[in-house]
Amino acid sequence: MQVEKRLRVAICGAGIGGLTCALGLARYPDMETTVYESSANLTEVGAGIGLWPRPWKVIRQLGLEQDLLKVAQKIPPDELVATFELRRGDIKQSQCPYRLVTKGPLRTFHRAAFQQVLVQKFVKTGQIQYSKRLRGYRSLEAPSRKIELVFEDGSLAFCDVLIGADGVKSAVRATMLTAEAKLLSSNGHSSEANKLLGCIRPSWSGQIVYRAVFATEALRMRSPHHRAIHQATMYLGKDSFIIAYPLAQNKLINFGAFVMRHDLENTEYDGPWVEKSSKDDILGRFAAWEQEAKDLIDCIDTLSKWAIHCVRPIPTYVGGRVALLGDAAHAMTPHQGSGAGQAIEDGFMLSSLLGSSYTTRETVSEALRIYDTIRRPFSQDVARRSRINGRYLSFAGPEDCSDDDVLDVLELGEAITKNWEWAWISTVDDTVDDALTMLFESCRK
Repeated sequence: MQVEKRLRVAICGAGIGGLTCALGLARYPDMETTVYESSANLTEVGAGIGLWPRPWKVIRQLGLEQDLLKVAQKIPPDELVATFELRRGDIKQSQCPYRLVTKGPLRTFHRAAFQQVLVQKFVKTGQIQYSKRLRGYRSLEAPSRKIELVFEDGSLAFCDVLIGADGVKSAVRATMLTAEAKLLSSNGHSSEANKLLGCIRPSWSGQIVYRAVFATEALRMRSPHHRAIHQATMYLGKDSFIIAYPLAQNKLINFGAFVMRHDLENTEYDGPWVEKSSKDDILGRFAAWEQEAKDLIDCIDTLSKWAIHCVRPIPTYVGGRVALLGDAAHAMTPHQGSGAGQAIEDGFMLSSLLGSSYTTRETVSEALRIYDTIRRPFSQDVARRSRINGRYLSFAGPEDCSDDDVLDVLELGEAITKNWEWAWISTVDDTVDDALTMLFESCRK
Protein backbone atom coordinates (compact mmCIF):
# COMPACT_ATOMS: atom_id res chain seq x y z
CA MET A 1 0.00 0.00 0.00
CA GLN A 2 1.43 3.33 -1.10
CA VAL A 3 1.79 5.94 1.62
CA GLU A 4 0.59 9.45 0.78
CA LYS A 5 3.51 11.83 0.79
CA ARG A 6 3.35 14.52 3.45
CA LEU A 7 6.25 16.58 2.09
CA ARG A 8 8.39 16.43 -1.02
CA VAL A 9 11.95 17.46 -0.22
CA ALA A 10 14.66 18.36 -2.75
CA ILE A 11 18.28 18.29 -1.63
CA CYS A 12 20.80 20.00 -3.89
CA GLY A 13 24.14 18.34 -3.35
CA ALA A 14 25.14 14.70 -2.75
CA GLY A 15 27.94 15.52 -0.35
CA ILE A 16 28.18 14.18 3.17
CA GLY A 17 25.71 16.66 4.68
CA GLY A 18 23.14 16.29 1.91
CA LEU A 19 23.28 12.50 2.00
CA THR A 20 23.03 12.44 5.79
CA CYS A 21 19.90 14.56 5.59
CA ALA A 22 18.49 12.30 2.87
CA LEU A 23 19.17 9.19 4.97
CA GLY A 24 17.57 10.86 7.97
CA LEU A 25 14.45 11.62 5.93
CA ALA A 26 14.37 8.03 4.68
CA ARG A 27 13.31 7.04 8.21
CA TYR A 28 9.88 8.55 7.50
CA PRO A 29 7.85 6.69 4.83
CA ASP A 30 5.52 9.65 4.25
CA MET A 31 8.44 11.84 3.08
CA GLU A 32 9.61 11.87 -0.55
CA THR A 33 13.25 12.88 -1.01
CA THR A 34 15.18 13.50 -4.21
CA VAL A 35 18.87 14.42 -4.23
CA TYR A 36 20.17 16.50 -7.15
CA GLU A 37 23.92 16.32 -7.74
CA SER A 38 25.71 18.71 -10.09
CA SER A 39 28.46 16.31 -11.18
CA ALA A 40 28.00 13.42 -13.58
CA ASN A 41 29.23 11.01 -10.91
CA LEU A 42 30.72 11.15 -7.46
CA THR A 43 34.48 11.40 -7.86
CA GLU A 44 37.26 11.26 -5.29
CA VAL A 45 37.31 14.88 -4.19
CA GLY A 46 39.49 15.90 -1.26
CA ALA A 47 41.30 13.34 0.84
CA GLY A 48 40.84 12.23 4.43
CA ILE A 49 38.07 13.32 6.76
CA GLY A 50 37.61 12.80 10.48
CA LEU A 51 34.57 12.39 12.70
CA TRP A 52 34.52 13.18 16.41
CA PRO A 53 32.22 11.35 18.87
CA ARG A 54 29.37 13.90 18.39
CA PRO A 55 28.67 13.20 14.69
CA TRP A 56 29.60 9.53 15.09
CA LYS A 57 26.61 9.14 17.39
CA VAL A 58 24.45 10.35 14.48
CA ILE A 59 26.08 7.75 12.24
CA ARG A 60 25.10 5.07 14.75
CA GLN A 61 21.51 6.28 14.93
CA LEU A 62 21.23 6.16 11.14
CA GLY A 63 22.44 2.54 11.09
CA LEU A 64 25.65 3.32 9.19
CA GLU A 65 28.25 2.35 11.78
CA GLN A 66 29.03 -1.20 10.69
CA ASP A 67 29.27 -0.35 6.99
CA LEU A 68 31.56 2.60 7.71
CA LEU A 69 33.81 0.68 10.07
CA LYS A 70 34.68 -1.57 7.13
CA VAL A 71 36.38 1.40 5.42
CA ALA A 72 37.57 3.19 8.55
CA GLN A 73 41.01 3.53 10.00
CA LYS A 74 41.56 1.02 12.82
CA ILE A 75 40.52 2.76 15.99
CA PRO A 76 40.70 2.24 19.73
CA PRO A 77 37.51 1.87 21.82
CA ASP A 78 35.51 4.84 23.10
CA GLU A 79 37.82 5.81 25.93
CA LEU A 80 40.64 8.26 26.60
CA VAL A 81 42.99 8.16 23.64
CA ALA A 82 45.95 10.19 22.34
CA THR A 83 44.31 11.46 19.16
CA PHE A 84 47.06 13.78 17.92
CA GLU A 85 50.70 14.37 18.68
CA LEU A 86 51.74 18.00 18.29
CA ARG A 87 55.44 18.65 17.61
CA ARG A 88 57.70 21.55 16.69
CA GLY A 89 58.44 20.65 13.08
CA ASP A 90 60.44 23.72 12.10
CA ILE A 91 63.54 22.64 14.03
CA LYS A 92 65.91 19.75 13.39
CA GLN A 93 64.89 17.75 16.45
CA SER A 94 61.56 18.38 18.12
CA GLN A 95 61.48 18.29 21.90
CA CYS A 96 58.62 17.84 24.39
CA PRO A 97 55.76 16.96 22.02
CA TYR A 98 52.20 17.45 23.26
CA ARG A 99 49.64 14.66 23.07
CA LEU A 100 46.05 15.74 22.53
CA VAL A 101 44.06 13.31 24.68
CA THR A 102 40.35 13.03 23.90
CA LYS A 103 37.36 11.10 25.25
CA GLY A 104 36.69 8.89 22.27
CA PRO A 105 38.72 8.80 19.06
CA LEU A 106 38.73 10.84 15.89
CA ARG A 107 37.58 8.29 13.31
CA THR A 108 39.26 8.89 9.96
CA PHE A 109 38.13 7.91 6.47
CA HIS A 110 38.94 8.50 2.86
CA ARG A 111 36.22 10.93 1.80
CA ALA A 112 35.26 9.00 -1.34
CA ALA A 113 34.88 5.70 0.56
CA PHE A 114 32.76 7.41 3.23
CA GLN A 115 30.55 9.06 0.63
CA GLN A 116 30.02 5.80 -1.26
CA VAL A 117 28.71 4.07 1.86
CA LEU A 118 26.11 6.82 2.26
CA VAL A 119 25.15 6.68 -1.43
CA GLN A 120 24.72 2.89 -1.41
CA LYS A 121 22.51 3.12 1.65
CA PHE A 122 20.32 5.94 0.29
CA VAL A 123 19.67 4.57 -3.21
CA LYS A 124 17.89 1.58 -1.65
CA THR A 125 15.03 3.92 -0.73
CA GLY A 126 15.60 7.24 -2.52
CA GLN A 127 16.73 8.74 -5.79
CA ILE A 128 19.85 10.66 -6.82
CA GLN A 129 19.75 12.57 -10.11
CA TYR A 130 23.20 13.39 -11.51
CA SER A 131 24.32 16.21 -13.83
CA LYS A 132 21.76 18.51 -12.20
CA ARG A 133 23.52 21.80 -11.44
CA LEU A 134 21.07 24.29 -9.93
CA ARG A 135 20.83 27.70 -11.57
CA GLY A 136 18.28 29.08 -9.12
CA TYR A 137 14.81 28.63 -7.70
CA ARG A 138 11.62 30.59 -7.08
CA SER A 139 8.74 30.17 -4.65
CA LEU A 140 5.40 29.91 -6.41
CA GLU A 141 2.28 31.64 -5.18
CA ALA A 142 -0.85 29.94 -3.83
CA PRO A 143 -2.54 27.60 -4.42
CA SER A 144 0.46 25.33 -5.17
CA ARG A 145 3.00 27.10 -2.90
CA LYS A 146 5.63 24.85 -4.47
CA ILE A 147 9.26 25.71 -5.02
CA GLU A 148 10.36 25.60 -8.64
CA LEU A 149 13.96 24.51 -9.24
CA VAL A 150 15.71 25.62 -12.43
CA PHE A 151 18.76 23.63 -13.52
CA GLU A 152 21.54 24.62 -15.90
CA ASP A 153 20.36 22.04 -18.45
CA GLY A 154 17.03 23.87 -18.68
CA SER A 155 15.01 21.26 -16.81
CA LEU A 156 12.64 22.04 -13.95
CA ALA A 157 11.66 20.27 -10.75
CA PHE A 158 9.21 21.06 -7.96
CA CYS A 159 9.24 20.46 -4.23
CA ASP A 160 7.70 21.58 -0.94
CA VAL A 161 11.05 22.07 0.80
CA LEU A 162 14.45 22.85 -0.68
CA ILE A 163 17.68 22.08 1.15
CA GLY A 164 20.86 23.68 -0.13
CA ALA A 165 23.72 21.27 0.48
CA ASP A 166 25.57 22.48 -2.60
CA GLY A 167 28.85 23.51 -1.06
CA VAL A 168 30.87 26.65 -0.56
CA LYS A 169 29.80 28.14 -3.92
CA SER A 170 26.14 27.36 -3.18
CA ALA A 171 23.59 28.48 -5.78
CA VAL A 172 20.87 27.99 -3.18
CA ARG A 173 22.63 30.43 -0.82
CA ALA A 174 23.06 32.98 -3.61
CA THR A 175 19.39 32.80 -4.62
CA MET A 176 18.09 32.83 -1.06
CA LEU A 177 20.23 35.73 0.18
CA THR A 178 19.57 37.78 -2.95
CA ALA A 179 15.82 37.41 -2.45
CA GLU A 180 16.05 38.21 1.27
CA ALA A 181 18.23 41.25 0.54
CA LYS A 182 15.78 42.53 -2.06
CA LEU A 183 12.96 42.28 0.47
CA LEU A 184 14.98 44.11 3.13
CA SER A 185 15.99 46.84 0.71
CA SER A 186 12.39 47.40 -0.39
CA ASN A 187 11.47 47.91 3.27
CA GLY A 188 14.20 50.50 3.77
CA HIS A 189 16.78 48.25 5.46
CA SER A 190 19.62 48.78 3.02
CA SER A 191 22.36 48.15 5.59
CA GLU A 192 21.02 44.70 6.46
CA ALA A 193 20.49 44.00 2.77
CA ASN A 194 24.11 44.80 1.96
CA LYS A 195 25.27 42.55 4.78
CA LEU A 196 23.36 39.65 3.29
CA LEU A 197 24.70 40.32 -0.21
CA GLY A 198 28.23 40.35 1.23
CA CYS A 199 27.76 36.75 2.42
CA ILE A 200 27.00 35.32 -1.01
CA ARG A 201 30.56 35.11 -2.29
CA PRO A 202 32.97 32.99 -0.18
CA SER A 203 35.99 34.73 1.29
CA TRP A 204 39.58 33.52 1.15
CA SER A 205 40.97 32.56 4.55
CA GLY A 206 44.51 33.55 3.58
CA GLN A 207 45.42 29.86 3.77
CA ILE A 208 46.67 27.32 1.24
CA VAL A 209 46.78 23.58 1.85
CA TYR A 210 48.76 21.12 -0.25
CA ARG A 211 46.99 17.77 -0.06
CA ALA A 212 48.09 14.24 -0.90
CA VAL A 213 47.28 10.62 -0.11
CA PHE A 214 49.98 8.00 -0.52
CA ALA A 215 50.62 4.37 0.37
CA THR A 216 51.70 3.70 3.93
CA GLU A 217 54.21 1.20 2.57
CA ALA A 218 56.07 4.02 0.78
CA LEU A 219 56.59 5.77 4.11
CA ARG A 220 57.49 2.54 5.89
CA MET A 221 60.20 1.80 3.32
CA ARG A 222 61.67 5.28 3.76
CA SER A 223 61.24 5.52 7.54
CA PRO A 224 60.21 2.21 9.15
CA HIS A 225 59.44 3.73 12.55
CA HIS A 226 57.80 6.96 11.37
CA ARG A 227 55.17 7.98 13.94
CA ALA A 228 52.58 8.96 11.30
CA ILE A 229 52.24 5.30 10.32
CA HIS A 230 50.35 4.70 13.57
CA GLN A 231 49.76 8.12 15.15
CA ALA A 232 48.01 11.21 13.77
CA THR A 233 50.67 13.91 13.99
CA MET A 234 50.94 17.65 13.47
CA TYR A 235 54.33 19.24 12.77
CA LEU A 236 54.08 22.91 13.71
CA GLY A 237 56.02 25.96 12.57
CA LYS A 238 55.69 29.69 12.10
CA ASP A 239 52.99 30.39 9.47
CA SER A 240 53.05 26.73 8.37
CA PHE A 241 52.25 23.27 9.64
CA ILE A 242 51.95 19.70 8.37
CA ILE A 243 49.32 17.17 9.37
CA ALA A 244 49.59 13.45 8.62
CA TYR A 245 47.50 10.50 9.73
CA PRO A 246 46.76 6.92 8.63
CA LEU A 247 43.67 5.99 6.60
CA ALA A 248 41.97 2.86 5.28
CA GLN A 249 43.13 0.53 8.03
CA ASN A 250 46.73 1.75 7.80
CA LYS A 251 46.98 1.25 4.05
CA LEU A 252 47.16 4.98 3.24
CA ILE A 253 48.58 8.17 4.74
CA ASN A 254 46.65 11.42 4.48
CA PHE A 255 48.97 14.44 4.15
CA GLY A 256 48.29 18.16 4.35
CA ALA A 257 50.83 21.01 4.35
CA PHE A 258 49.33 24.37 5.33
CA VAL A 259 50.83 27.70 4.39
CA MET A 260 49.24 30.65 6.17
CA ARG A 261 49.06 34.33 5.25
CA HIS A 262 46.89 35.64 8.06
CA ASP A 263 47.38 39.19 6.79
CA LEU A 264 45.56 38.23 3.57
CA GLU A 265 42.45 36.87 5.27
CA ASN A 266 39.25 38.09 3.55
CA THR A 267 41.13 39.31 0.48
CA GLU A 268 40.48 38.15 -3.08
CA TYR A 269 42.39 35.02 -4.06
CA ASP A 270 44.13 35.36 -7.41
CA GLY A 271 44.10 31.95 -9.08
CA PRO A 272 42.20 28.66 -9.23
CA TRP A 273 40.78 27.52 -5.91
CA VAL A 274 41.94 23.95 -6.60
CA GLU A 275 44.78 22.96 -8.93
CA LYS A 276 47.43 20.34 -9.47
CA SER A 277 50.73 20.95 -7.75
CA SER A 278 54.10 19.29 -7.22
CA LYS A 279 56.13 18.51 -4.13
CA ASP A 280 58.76 20.85 -5.58
CA ASP A 281 56.35 23.66 -4.66
CA ILE A 282 56.73 22.91 -0.95
CA LEU A 283 60.21 21.42 -0.60
CA GLY A 284 61.78 24.81 -0.11
CA ARG A 285 59.23 25.86 2.47
CA PHE A 286 60.00 22.86 4.69
CA ALA A 287 63.68 22.29 3.83
CA ALA A 288 64.90 23.18 7.33
CA TRP A 289 62.23 21.15 9.17
CA GLU A 290 62.82 17.94 11.08
CA GLN A 291 63.51 14.80 9.07
CA GLU A 292 60.12 13.21 9.79
CA ALA A 293 58.34 16.08 8.09
CA LYS A 294 60.63 15.88 5.06
CA ASP A 295 60.18 12.11 4.84
CA LEU A 296 56.45 12.65 4.40
CA ILE A 297 57.02 15.08 1.53
CA ASP A 298 59.44 12.68 -0.15
CA CYS A 299 56.68 10.03 -0.35
CA ILE A 300 54.33 12.23 -2.39
CA ASP A 301 53.60 11.33 -6.00
CA THR A 302 50.52 13.46 -6.68
CA LEU A 303 49.82 16.75 -4.90
CA SER A 304 46.94 19.22 -5.15
CA LYS A 305 46.84 22.84 -4.03
CA TRP A 306 43.69 24.19 -2.37
CA ALA A 307 42.93 27.81 -1.52
CA ILE A 308 40.73 27.51 1.58
CA HIS A 309 37.59 29.62 1.28
CA CYS A 310 34.97 30.19 3.96
CA VAL A 311 31.43 31.51 4.17
CA ARG A 312 31.12 34.68 6.23
CA PRO A 313 28.77 34.37 9.24
CA ILE A 314 25.35 34.82 7.67
CA PRO A 315 22.35 36.14 9.63
CA THR A 316 20.10 33.22 8.67
CA TYR A 317 20.31 29.69 7.27
CA VAL A 318 16.67 29.72 6.12
CA GLY A 319 14.35 31.67 3.89
CA GLY A 320 10.72 30.54 3.79
CA ARG A 321 10.77 26.83 2.98
CA VAL A 322 14.43 26.81 1.98
CA ALA A 323 17.32 25.88 4.27
CA LEU A 324 21.10 25.70 3.98
CA LEU A 325 23.36 23.09 5.54
CA GLY A 326 27.04 22.15 5.61
CA ASP A 327 29.49 24.22 3.58
CA ALA A 328 26.64 26.08 1.89
CA ALA A 329 25.80 27.52 5.30
CA HIS A 330 29.11 27.66 7.15
CA ALA A 331 32.14 26.55 5.11
CA MET A 332 35.02 26.79 7.56
CA THR A 333 38.72 26.18 7.88
CA PRO A 334 39.60 22.53 8.63
CA HIS A 335 41.53 23.09 11.87
CA GLN A 336 39.04 21.35 14.16
CA GLY A 337 38.36 18.42 11.89
CA SER A 338 34.69 19.34 12.08
CA GLY A 339 33.49 20.50 8.68
CA ALA A 340 32.03 17.11 7.77
CA GLY A 341 30.81 16.54 11.32
CA GLN A 342 28.91 19.81 11.40
CA ALA A 343 27.30 18.99 8.04
CA ILE A 344 26.21 15.65 9.49
CA GLU A 345 24.72 17.36 12.54
CA ASP A 346 22.91 19.86 10.29
CA GLY A 347 21.46 17.09 8.17
CA PHE A 348 20.36 15.02 11.16
CA MET A 349 18.59 17.90 12.89
CA LEU A 350 16.91 19.03 9.67
CA SER A 351 15.65 15.54 8.90
CA SER A 352 14.44 15.06 12.49
CA LEU A 353 12.45 18.31 12.38
CA LEU A 354 11.05 17.72 8.89
CA GLY A 355 10.17 14.13 9.76
CA SER A 356 8.27 15.10 12.90
CA SER A 357 4.53 14.49 12.70
CA TYR A 358 4.05 18.13 13.71
CA THR A 359 5.65 19.32 10.48
CA THR A 360 3.20 19.87 7.66
CA ARG A 361 3.07 22.16 4.64
CA GLU A 362 1.57 24.76 6.97
CA THR A 363 4.20 24.43 9.75
CA VAL A 364 7.34 23.60 7.79
CA SER A 365 8.60 27.20 7.88
CA GLU A 366 8.44 27.07 11.68
CA ALA A 367 10.43 23.81 11.69
CA LEU A 368 13.12 25.45 9.56
CA ARG A 369 13.15 28.53 11.81
CA ILE A 370 13.87 26.27 14.79
CA TYR A 371 16.68 24.58 12.86
CA ASP A 372 18.21 28.01 12.24
CA THR A 373 17.78 29.06 15.86
CA ILE A 374 19.76 26.08 17.17
CA ARG A 375 22.21 25.09 14.45
CA ARG A 376 23.36 28.50 13.17
CA PRO A 377 24.94 29.84 16.39
CA PHE A 378 26.51 26.46 17.20
CA SER A 379 28.05 25.82 13.78
CA GLN A 380 29.25 29.41 13.45
CA ASP A 381 30.96 29.08 16.83
CA VAL A 382 32.71 25.92 15.61
CA ALA A 383 33.91 27.90 12.58
CA ARG A 384 35.21 30.61 14.92
CA ARG A 385 37.04 28.04 17.04
CA SER A 386 38.51 26.41 13.93
CA ARG A 387 39.92 29.76 12.84
CA ILE A 388 41.54 30.20 16.27
CA ASN A 389 43.02 26.70 16.09
CA GLY A 390 44.56 27.56 12.73
CA ARG A 391 46.27 30.55 14.27
CA TYR A 392 47.54 28.47 17.18
CA LEU A 393 48.87 25.72 14.92
CA SER A 394 50.83 28.23 12.84
CA PHE A 395 52.20 30.07 15.92
CA ALA A 396 50.06 33.13 15.35
CA GLY A 397 47.59 32.71 18.21
CA PRO A 398 44.49 34.85 18.63
CA GLU A 399 44.85 38.50 17.72
CA ASP A 400 45.59 39.45 21.34
CA CYS A 401 48.49 36.95 21.63
CA SER A 402 52.17 37.70 21.07
CA ASP A 403 54.55 35.24 19.38
CA ASP A 404 56.12 34.46 22.75
CA ASP A 405 52.73 33.29 24.04
CA VAL A 406 52.35 30.54 21.44
CA LEU A 407 55.79 29.12 20.69
CA ASP A 408 55.81 26.70 23.63
CA VAL A 409 54.22 23.51 22.31
CA LEU A 410 53.10 22.28 25.73
CA GLU A 411 51.31 25.52 26.60
CA LEU A 412 49.97 25.72 23.06
CA GLY A 413 48.56 22.20 23.35
CA GLU A 414 46.63 23.12 26.48
CA ALA A 415 45.09 26.13 24.72
CA ILE A 416 44.16 24.03 21.70
CA THR A 417 42.59 21.35 23.90
CA LYS A 418 40.45 23.90 25.74
CA ASN A 419 39.30 25.40 22.44
CA TRP A 420 38.54 21.96 20.96
CA GLU A 421 37.11 19.85 23.77
CA TRP A 422 33.47 20.55 22.86
CA ALA A 423 33.97 17.96 20.08
CA TRP A 424 34.33 15.05 22.49
CA ILE A 425 32.63 16.15 25.74
CA SER A 426 29.28 17.35 24.36
CA THR A 427 26.52 15.49 22.54
CA VAL A 428 24.16 16.30 19.70
CA ASP A 429 21.22 14.47 21.34
CA ASP A 430 20.28 17.31 23.65
CA THR A 431 20.06 19.85 20.82
CA VAL A 432 17.84 17.59 18.68
CA ASP A 433 15.55 16.97 21.67
CA ASP A 434 15.41 20.73 22.31
CA ALA A 435 14.50 21.37 18.69
CA LEU A 436 11.67 18.83 18.69
CA THR A 437 10.33 20.22 21.98
CA MET A 438 10.35 23.74 20.52
CA LEU A 439 8.45 22.48 17.47
CA PHE A 440 5.86 20.70 19.62
CA GLU A 441 5.27 23.75 21.79
CA SER A 442 5.02 26.06 18.78
CA CYS A 443 2.53 23.85 16.94
CA ARG A 444 0.17 23.36 19.88
CA LYS A 445 -0.35 27.10 20.44
